[in-house]
Amino acid sequence: MKENVTSVVDLGGGGGHHVRNFNQHGIFASCYDGNPASQTVSDGVCAVMDLTEPMNLAKYDWVLSLSVGRQIPVELQQNFISNVHNLNRKGVAMYWGDGLEENSARFPHTIKDNTQVKSIFEGLGYTYDENATNFVRGKKPKDIFYSILVFRKKEKK
Repeated sequence: MKENVTSVVDLGGGGGHHVRNFNQHGIFASCYDGNPASQTVSDGVCAVMDLTEPMNLAKYDWVLSLSVGRQIPVELQQNFISNVHNLNRKGVAMYWGDGLEENSARFPHTIKDNTQVKSIFEGLGYTYDENATNFVRGKKPKDIFYSILVFRKKEKK
Protein backbone atom coordinates (compact mmCIF):
# COMPACT_ATOMS: atom_id res chain seq x y z
CA MET A 1 0.00 0.00 0.00
CA LYS A 2 1.59 3.27 -1.12
CA GLU A 3 0.97 6.47 0.84
CA ASN A 4 2.26 9.98 0.33
CA VAL A 5 3.33 10.53 3.94
CA THR A 6 5.94 13.10 4.90
CA SER A 7 5.39 13.32 8.67
CA VAL A 8 4.13 11.27 11.61
CA VAL A 9 3.81 12.00 15.32
CA ASP A 10 3.78 9.07 17.72
CA LEU A 11 1.77 9.91 20.82
CA GLY A 12 2.86 7.57 23.57
CA GLY A 13 5.86 6.27 21.67
CA GLY A 14 7.90 5.52 24.78
CA GLY A 15 11.17 4.09 23.51
CA GLY A 16 10.99 5.82 20.12
CA HIS A 17 11.25 2.62 18.07
CA HIS A 18 8.56 3.56 15.55
CA VAL A 19 9.94 7.10 15.16
CA ARG A 20 13.42 5.75 14.42
CA ASN A 21 11.93 3.45 11.80
CA PHE A 22 9.98 6.26 10.13
CA ASN A 23 13.03 8.54 10.12
CA GLN A 24 15.21 5.79 8.60
CA HIS A 25 12.70 5.57 5.76
CA GLY A 26 12.74 9.31 5.03
CA ILE A 27 9.57 10.24 6.93
CA PHE A 28 9.95 13.05 9.44
CA ALA A 29 8.67 11.72 12.77
CA SER A 30 8.46 12.95 16.34
CA CYS A 31 7.48 11.25 19.56
CA TYR A 32 5.83 12.47 22.74
CA ASP A 33 5.08 10.40 25.82
CA GLY A 34 3.72 11.12 29.28
CA ASN A 35 6.25 8.86 31.00
CA PRO A 36 8.92 11.05 32.64
CA ALA A 37 11.56 8.46 31.71
CA SER A 38 10.72 8.51 27.98
CA GLN A 39 13.45 10.90 26.97
CA THR A 40 16.08 8.78 28.72
CA VAL A 41 14.67 5.44 27.58
CA SER A 42 14.45 6.64 23.97
CA ASP A 43 17.95 8.16 23.97
CA GLY A 44 16.42 11.58 23.36
CA VAL A 45 14.15 10.54 20.49
CA CYS A 46 10.93 11.10 22.48
CA ALA A 47 10.07 14.23 24.40
CA VAL A 48 8.08 14.14 27.63
CA MET A 49 4.67 15.80 27.39
CA ASP A 50 1.30 15.36 29.08
CA LEU A 51 -0.86 13.96 26.28
CA THR A 52 -4.02 15.11 28.07
CA GLU A 53 -3.07 18.79 28.01
CA PRO A 54 -3.52 20.89 24.83
CA MET A 55 -0.50 20.26 22.61
CA ASN A 56 0.59 23.33 20.70
CA LEU A 57 2.56 21.60 17.97
CA ALA A 58 2.72 21.79 14.20
CA LYS A 59 0.40 19.40 12.39
CA TYR A 60 1.69 16.12 11.04
CA ASP A 61 0.26 14.06 8.20
CA TRP A 62 -0.56 11.17 10.53
CA VAL A 63 -0.86 10.45 14.24
CA LEU A 64 0.19 7.04 15.53
CA SER A 65 -0.93 6.08 19.02
CA LEU A 66 -0.64 2.55 20.39
CA SER A 67 -1.98 1.47 23.79
CA VAL A 68 -2.21 5.02 25.14
CA GLY A 69 -5.93 5.77 25.48
CA ARG A 70 -6.56 2.86 27.78
CA GLN A 71 -4.00 4.24 30.25
CA ILE A 72 -5.65 7.66 30.51
CA PRO A 73 -8.29 8.31 33.18
CA VAL A 74 -11.79 8.49 31.70
CA GLU A 75 -12.21 12.16 32.66
CA LEU A 76 -9.12 13.09 30.60
CA GLN A 77 -9.69 10.89 27.54
CA GLN A 78 -11.54 13.59 25.59
CA ASN A 79 -8.52 15.88 25.95
CA PHE A 80 -6.29 13.14 24.54
CA ILE A 81 -8.70 12.52 21.66
CA SER A 82 -8.73 16.26 20.89
CA ASN A 83 -4.93 16.24 20.66
CA VAL A 84 -4.99 13.25 18.31
CA HIS A 85 -7.59 15.01 16.16
CA ASN A 86 -5.87 18.40 16.13
CA LEU A 87 -2.37 17.14 15.36
CA ASN A 88 -3.06 15.38 12.04
CA ARG A 89 -3.83 16.50 8.52
CA LYS A 90 -4.59 13.11 6.95
CA GLY A 91 -5.42 10.51 9.55
CA VAL A 92 -4.87 8.38 12.61
CA ALA A 93 -3.54 4.88 13.21
CA MET A 94 -4.57 3.83 16.69
CA TYR A 95 -4.77 0.90 19.04
CA TRP A 96 -6.77 1.89 22.12
CA GLY A 97 -7.28 -1.42 23.84
CA ASP A 98 -9.29 -4.27 22.49
CA GLY A 99 -11.39 -5.34 25.44
CA LEU A 100 -9.61 -8.68 25.67
CA GLU A 101 -9.92 -10.19 29.10
CA GLU A 102 -6.32 -9.44 30.11
CA ASN A 103 -6.67 -5.78 29.09
CA SER A 104 -10.08 -5.36 30.68
CA ALA A 105 -8.69 -6.68 33.97
CA ARG A 106 -5.74 -4.25 33.91
CA PHE A 107 -7.70 -1.22 32.66
CA PRO A 108 -11.33 -1.92 33.65
CA HIS A 109 -12.65 1.64 33.32
CA THR A 110 -10.62 2.97 30.43
CA ILE A 111 -10.88 0.29 27.73
CA LYS A 112 -12.82 1.14 24.61
CA ASP A 113 -13.58 -1.59 22.14
CA ASN A 114 -13.01 -1.02 18.42
CA THR A 115 -16.69 -0.17 17.86
CA GLN A 116 -16.46 2.64 20.40
CA VAL A 117 -13.22 3.98 18.92
CA LYS A 118 -14.73 3.90 15.42
CA SER A 119 -17.75 5.83 16.66
CA ILE A 120 -15.57 8.50 18.28
CA PHE A 121 -13.48 9.13 15.18
CA GLU A 122 -16.37 8.91 12.73
CA GLY A 123 -18.08 11.54 14.89
CA LEU A 124 -15.04 13.77 14.41
CA GLY A 125 -15.25 13.49 10.62
CA TYR A 126 -13.03 10.49 9.89
CA THR A 127 -13.66 7.48 7.71
CA TYR A 128 -12.61 4.07 8.94
CA ASP A 129 -10.24 2.65 6.31
CA GLU A 130 -10.69 -1.12 6.38
CA ASN A 131 -8.15 -1.77 3.61
CA ALA A 132 -5.39 0.21 5.34
CA THR A 133 -6.33 -1.36 8.68
CA ASN A 134 -6.00 -4.87 7.25
CA PHE A 135 -2.72 -3.96 5.56
CA VAL A 136 -1.21 -2.64 8.81
CA ARG A 137 -2.56 -5.56 10.82
CA GLY A 138 -0.87 -8.10 8.60
CA LYS A 139 -1.15 -11.69 9.73
CA LYS A 140 0.10 -11.64 13.32
CA PRO A 141 -2.97 -12.20 15.53
CA LYS A 142 -1.06 -11.84 18.81
CA ASP A 143 0.79 -8.69 17.75
CA ILE A 144 -0.43 -5.27 18.91
CA PHE A 145 -0.83 -4.25 15.27
CA TYR A 146 -3.54 -6.88 14.86
CA SER A 147 -5.96 -4.64 16.73
CA ILE A 148 -4.93 -1.31 15.19
CA LEU A 149 -7.53 0.87 13.46
CA VAL A 150 -6.79 3.31 10.64
CA PHE A 151 -8.94 6.41 10.11
CA ARG A 152 -8.71 8.98 7.33
CA LYS A 153 -9.76 12.56 7.82
CA LYS A 154 -12.50 13.47 5.39
CA GLU A 155 -11.41 16.16 2.99
CA LYS A 156 -13.14 19.48 3.46
CA LYS A 157 -15.10 20.60 0.45
